[in-house]
Formats: sequence, structure tokens, C-alpha cells
Amino acid sequence: MSDSLLRFMQQGELAPLSYYFSRFVARGCGADENGILACSAALVSERSLNGDICVDLRNHATRPFFDVEEGSVLESPRSPALGDWRKSLLESAWVGGPGEYSPLILDGHRLYLGKYWAFEDTVAKALLARVDGARSLDASLLARGLQRLFAATGEDPQAIDWQKIAAAIAVSKRFSVISGGPGTGKTTTVVKVLALLLEQEPTLRIALCAPTGKAAARLTESIRAGKGRVKVAEEMLQEIPAETHTIPRLLGAAPGGAFRYRAGNPLLIDCLVVDEASMVDLPLMARLLQALPEQASVVLLGDRDQLASVEAGSVLGDVTGRGQEITYAAQQVAFLETLAAVGAGVLQAADQPRRLAQGVALLRTSYRFLAGSDIGELADAVNRGAGQEAYDQIIDPTSADLTWLEGGQDGVHVQALQWAVEHFKIYLKCSDVHEALHLFDGARVLTALRQG
Repeated sequence: MSDSLLRFMQQGELAPLSYYFSRFVARGCGADENGILACSAALVSERSLNGDICVDLRNHATRPFFDVEEGSVLESPRSPALGDWRKSLLESAWVGGPGEYSPLILDGHRLYLGKYWAFEDTVAKALLARVDGARSLDASLLARGLQRLFAATGEDPQAIDWQKIAAAIAVSKRFSVISGGPGTGKTTTVVKVLALLLEQEPTLRIALCAPTGKAAARLTESIRAGKGRVKVAEEMLQEIPAETHTIPRLLGAAPGGAFRYRAGNPLLIDCLVVDEASMVDLPLMARLLQALPEQASVVLLGDRDQLASVEAGSVLGDVTGRGQEITYAAQQVAFLETLAAVGAGVLQAADQPRRLAQGVALLRTSYRFLAGSDIGELADAVNRGAGQEAYDQIIDPTSADLTWLEGGQDGVHVQALQWAVEHFKIYLKCSDVHEALHLFDGARVLTALRQG
């Protein structure tokens, strides 16, 4: 006999929000508060609290609805076979199909909270319409601009310039993603993209935004620095915004969670650049896209290998294929070979490429550290999910870039704290604010944990 959902909540194995939502759905349908419908509602709510916007029933059929900690006295109810599960859900008045207004939506094998299905539908339609739509383009002007702004440098002039490819994609598509790890030049590239767009359309209205104030300030600094390195007319550089807004500020956030700019009252812009897009959750991205005019283009900047957004829905990860290789249609490959001077055969055409992938560009060269360095190899292992390889790389005593610090029995890394004190005390003692900020940039402490 499995335990009730109430007992699961009381034992801390089920969030109160998930329990009360399941009870709300069950009572609304006159169903058993511990039955299939209630457990399904609790499951999809629980997954949304952990960042997933839906539950794929195929991955959960005939399994326990909920994971319990080892040694727990609780016994989870089990889900039925896939066909029986879908049939049971579809018999409920509170489970709708795609496009319907209902607390739960069953779309094929995926069960959604109704609001998240609507958010995903909004984002998908907005992005697909932009990536498929043709942009008015002076190809010869763009080719000359690319040649001027991305002149071959370095020892190998025939090496692939991924920044140049990214710029070609971003200027030619009304939706694009420029993704890359630290030091790959995302903001440097986007400054050149904006310059190239302004050459195409001098009256282009541009807006820059980021999800947080810190990210917005960092993009503002990067854009200002990048403008000094771009070979375009000064009057054109003046058209690139000098300020980055947070997304809520851009949308005109009002008390109660409403936004001034939305569908029916769009922003007066032609091009939107969103930095740190990996941090933007699905609901916020949906509201942002709803506030854009249909003809406005969107450029997302971010690292697809970074942690997902805090709230449910990893838009950047989904758009870029979550670590999968990006492939292009034959027509797109031919376009990039001609426009960006890419050698024939360098970009492989796919028979059935993903539609959104046609607007995605990956920056693969880090200018912050060499790919063959210890930290470069560690980053590559982490991104590939090679845990043991990454662990071995970290604790290698011969590493010139990495140091492994063992924590004491109480879990405190005394050596790490001492390192932080030595590197940060200099700027704390500084009397000049500009010098202090300069010194502060000389050291960073990064953590994969939000707390603890």
C-alpha cells in the first residue's frame, strides 16, 4: 500500500505547493486525491520547481511517481503503463490538449502545467517566425563589412574565424544566438554585428538588455570598450546604445508583476540584444518576445554550457540543442561559405537540420586561455560531462594552472579562505575607487553552488 500525498508532504518529500496543487486539481474534477490524476499533477508541479517545464510520460511510465531518499519509510505510488496513463489523463476535464485553456495540458507524451505550455508555445512561434523569415539584405555590403571587421590575423590566416561566421548569421537572420564560453569574444562580436546592421539600416533602433543589474552593467562596459576597437564611422557608433537595461526595466515593470510593454503595446525598437541569455527563464522570455514588434530582430548572447536559469525553462539550452553539434542546411552552408569566406567542406550540411539551429553560432576559440592548457582541458571535460576525467585533471599535482585544496573535517577550506584574504585585502585597503575596482578585477572566486 503506497503512502498518501499528504504523508509525502509531511515527511518533506513533496513540496507543499505541489501537494496543494494536486489536491486542487483532484477536487476540481471530483477525483481521488491520491489517484493517477492527483499524482500526475503533483509530479509535473514538482518537476517545474526543479526547472523542468514538462514531464515526459515515457520516462516515468510504470515507475514510482516520486523519488524517496534511501532508507525512507515512505512508499511511492506507481504510474501506470504509458497508454493507460494517457487515457486516464485525457478522461479528466482538467487536462486539455494543445492550445486549450486548462490547468494541465497533455501534448503528445508530455504533460505540462497549462501556463508553461502557453509560454513555450509563445516562445517557439516567435523564434521560428524570425529564423524562417527573410531579412532585406545587401549581401555585397555585408561581405565587405565582414572582410573589414574580421581581417585575418595570427599565424594561420586560413583558420576558421567563428566570430565572423557568427556575425554573418546574426546580420542575415532576424533571430540568432551567439554562444561561447568565457573569453570567446561574445560581446566583441556583437558590437561588430550591430555596426554591420547599422551599415545595412542606419536608422535601426537598438536596445540592449540583460536579466540582472550586474549583467547589464558588465555588458555596458564591454560595449563601450568594444566600440573603440571597431573600424566604422563615428556617427554610426553613436547609434549603438551606451546603456544596457535589465529586462524588467526594459519592459516597464509595474507593481503587481505587470509590464507596461507587452502584446498590444510593443517596444519601439528594431533590434534587441539579450546578454547572459542562459539566465533567462521561459516565462520572462515569453513576456519579452511578446513585447517586441513582429519585424524586430533578436540576438541572444550567452554560454549554453552554463547553469540553467533559476526558474523553470532553459530557453538558451533548448534552442542550442543542449550540447549537441550545430548543423546547418545546405543553403545556409553555401551562404556562409560565400559570405564569410569559409573554405568548402568546413561546415557540414545536414539532411534534416533543426530549424532554429540555422540561427545559432558557436564561438569555439577562447582568447582567455589556450585550449591545450590545464584549465582549458578541464573546462572541456566538464562541458562533455566527463566527470572522472575532470576530477583527475583537477587533482593532478603537476598542473601549472590548477590547485586542489582538501577541506578539513568541518568542511572549511582554510587554504581557500587564506587565498581569498590575500588577494582581496589589497583592494579593500585602497583609497581610490577606480584603482580599487581595477585591483578587484585581478581575482575572482567562482562557485557552482548557490548556498552552502
